[in-house]
Amino acid sequence: MVYNSGRTDNFSEIIYKNPPQNLTFEFVDDATTFQRGELGLSRSYLKGRLNFGRKINVSLIEFTLKGLEETHHVPFSGRIKNNYSGSYKLTEKSIKFPIERKELLEFYDFEFPLNSNLSSSFLIADREKNVNGKIYYVFRVTISEQNSGFFNTPQKESCEIFCPLSQVLPYFTTLYKNVEGKHMVSNDELLEYSFQIPEYFGLGTVISVPIQVTFLETKVKIVRIEISLKEITTYTFENCDESVKTEKRCCRFFEEPQRISNSNLEQKLTLKVPENLNISYCGTYIQIEYKLCIKFTLVGGGINIGNGDFYKEQTVIVAKINSPNNSDDSGYSNYLSNLDNLNNSDKCSNDVTTEAGHPQEE
Repeated sequence: MVYNSGRTDNFSEIIYKNPPQNLTFEFVDDATTFQRGELGLSRSYLKGRLNFGRKINVSLIEFTLKGLEETHHVPFSGRIKNNYSGSYKLTEKSIKFPIERKELLEFYDFEFPLNSNLSSSFLIADREKNVNGKIYYVFRVTISEQNSGFFNTPQKESCEIFCPLSQVLPYFTTLYKNVEGKHMVSNDELLEYSFQIPEYFGLGTVISVPIQVTFLETKVKIVRIEISLKEITTYTFENCDESVKTEKRCCRFFEEPQRISNSNLEQKLTLKVPENLNISYCGTYIQIEYKLCIKFTLVGGGINIGNGDFYKEQTVIVAKINSPNNSDDSGYSNYLSNLDNLNNSDKCSNDVTTEAGHPQEE
């Protein structure tokens, strides 16, 4: 049993927000997470067991999932220390389960449906700039225990846990974007380029980038090719007009150019995407963006190393993508239809539906 208000990103153990008294949560079906299904793609829900710690007469169980996007920044300027923060409620959804059975219960197996526009949990920070941001979800249960006393007043007890969620896209045929143009130095055209860049980068996968280069200045040569992935995170705050932007190089690979034929170079660049990156995200106070960077080190034609090198950036989407055996292309259409809702829609859902004898959502 673990309780720690500072940890929200562990998927293999149950993290309690506060030390529990009697109520505890439990994974079921040999799972190490409560989440079932793919957010925004299929029916997704939380599934688990609530243990009461003793036999009791329960009349009502209410589950609430609350999601928050938060930023925090403490800049230091001389002796003045300021605190800047931002907080946005992504969702708050409650469902009540009336218990009609009169026998004493020791546990309750639950299924809690999730909204389709929820993002993955994450924690991202930059120590040098003393800034951090996170998305996290808190799952709370409140039970009403029926007393047998004179006034018959129900007693209530609550328990809260951090509930990490993960958005996984289905496997789909890779989509490429053609990026082309000319590279000029001092108004001289040196080369034409055409890159086929994948729009989506799956975590832990190897991406391939076919390139074509036509040399307009035959004396110019490429001596080294560099391909890399850069993460750019922007933090904003409620009580500060300024934003904080951080950049870091996630991965990098160097290649030698292949043989040039008739002033043309055709080559396929590859790059391994790390598994531990955050996915692309555009929210109210946090934006995580990735750029694929391609650099040619050029010599010849009056160009010295480092002076006149070619450099190009292209925005790409980093996501967690299922393996081909676990998904199919049909799910990708559903993902595209929900993409706008995921990052740009009104993220606070408080719909109320009530049916007699069924779970009551609030």
